[in-house]
Amino acid sequence: MAQELAAAAAATGAPVATTAAPPTNGSSTTVVSDELLPELLNIFTAILLGYLFGRFNFISREGARNFAACAAKLLLPVLLFCGVSTVDFYSEKFALLKTFLIGISITKAVSFFFIALVVLATDRTPEKWGRAGTRAIFMSQSEDFSIGLPIFLALYAKTNPIMISLLFLAAPISLIVLNPIGFILMEYGSTRKKEGKFTCRTMLRILLKVIKNPITWSAFVGLIVNFSTRGQLPDIIYKAPNGGLLGSMTIGFPFISQFALGLIIVGKLSSMKTEHMPVALGLIIAKVVMVPFLGRGVVLALGAGPDIAQATFIYSSLPATMGVFLYAMQYDVSPHRVAISSLLGVIFAGPVLFIVAVLSALDSSALVN
Repeated sequence: MAQELAAAAAATGAPVATTAAPPTNGSSTTVVSDELLPELLNIFTAILLGYLFGRFNFISREGARNFAACAAKLLLPVLLFCGVSTVDFYSEKFALLKTFLIGISITKAVSFFFIALVVLATDRTPEKWGRAGTRAIFMSQSEDFSIGLPIFLALYAKTNPIMISLLFLAAPISLIVLNPIGFILMEYGSTRKKEGKFTCRTMLRILLKVIKNPITWSAFVGLIVNFSTRGQLPDIIYKAPNGGLLGSMTIGFPFISQFALGLIIVGKLSSMKTEHMPVALGLIIAKVVMVPFLGRGVVLALGAGPDIAQATFIYSSLPATMGVFLYAMQYDVSPHRVAISSLLGVIFAGPVLFIVAVLSALDSSALVN
């Protein structure tokens, strides 16, 4: 058991824990208050610093784009590669992760297609295809690593580090499977507005865009390396928590990505108008209320234990990625509404995640007892 947990910790750079006993009610809430609250404070302090640096022009817009590009095109692919290539697929503990993987796949797919169908059925404007794509991605893709990874490290690194591997299994579902469907919807809407034809060449262009994304191929390469090495990278390449060539890069991702998120927020408050609020609030409520309960219900129906149900509930409460705003800007699909939804989602994420973690910890302990 200790070896299995050590392997799981190595997959994410988390401190190695030798025991993973089910937490009691008191210990669960203590971990939430002592570990999660300071981590949330660190996350939103970094985001606030990024916002202030951008707001007072200490960093230009070009610099903000460079920060975001560094986080998205270099550090995140390296982090994803290290995580996927060292996930322990070979121990009995992976049976728990399979339940989560199936459950979160169902949850993401249901929320994605439900929102897309609702938009297509209710929107009568020419932009409905693009809006369906952006809002579906909003519901299914979260800030898994900028916000989710520090939170999971705070909650599980010392008690149940194998839970941290869940993030590296969940992220590719959106990035590789669901997002391309959203891109197809947005591309189709864009060609209809221009009175063009949606051809096989358009489909090929979308496919190449997905394949050329560093995040996509880093996940695929990580899987190939994992199966070739049975989840054991040479120490000179990566050694948990931050050793090796790649480990020294992954340790900088959380702060840089959070700082870049703050830079991206600059200027979005000015787009907050009354007519945009109903859609934004509706998306946020669905993302932080409906999806977490849906995910928890699915994994419990699949026979998951309280720990997996708790982790699924917390993971599903993560705010939507700010990358959705960039997609909306690229395809000119209601970028102001998407910006407000993403911004409010990040602002509400702190108190929502803390409340969710406390409630899920209490509920998990009750189920164990």
